[in-house]
Amino acid sequence: HSLRACWMESWQKGLRGMLAHVSKRILAATCSLPYVRSIVDREVGKELAAVEKKMHGNGDSQAMVKLPHEAMSSSQIWHQIQELHAAEASVYAGVAKKWAGIYHSPDGELVDLQNRVWSLYNCSNTLYEGVFPSVRKFEAEL
Repeated sequence: HSLRACWMESWQKGLRGMLAHVSKRILAATCSLPYVRSIVDREVGKELAAVEKKMHGNGDSQAMVKLPHEAMSSSQIWHQIQELHAAEASVYAGVAKKWAGIYHSPDGELVDLQNRVWSLYNCSNTLYEGVFPSVRKFEAEL
């Protein structure tokens, strides 16, 4: 927009439109100043760090951040998974308040059935309904 077009548009919106337009321009000009921009960037950085810390905590000191030099056996991987699961299970076991992210008990006939179904489709991208019409059928019926 040219300056004249902006003023005409603001004028048509009345005094509030003109004030809003002028305010936007002043704010944009102020925020583009290097000193102000550095303050804004610093504050945004602080907020992002706070959000990340709230979401991720202090991190995982045992996180595997690169591939090991020697391959782990499937039994070693399975053992680590079981240890982590057991630690999580002890947190929610018997505590109704913490069941928001848990759909049902992790034991029983339903879980056995789900595991068998998962084993059939775990290497498939079931978002492709044309390739996996059975999945589309299951979703439509449920």
